[in-house]
Amino acid sequence: ERERIAGETLAILDEPQFAALFAPGSRAEAPIVGRIAPPGCEPRTVSGQVDRLAVTAEPVLIPDYTTNPPTPEAWSATCIAATCAG
Repeated sequence: ERERIAGETLAILDEPQFAALFAPGSRAEAPIVGRIAPPGCEPRTVSGQVDRLAVTAEPVLIPDYTTNPPTPEAWSATCIAATCAG
């Protein structure tokens, strides 16, 4: 099991698409704050801490790792419902 986990972890580190997340200047356990406005909802200030943060010339990358993540559809519905609620 340890070898499998190590292999999966190293495979992620070797992926070019994730290089910026682990490059010099990226941050681990980064606090963030911002405003979001899902469709049909009032803008709302949100804050939290994300696992990694990388600001590149193009996108800002903000992955937040989780075990047994919800599907994108479920996450979007939960996020919008929570944002609109309050």
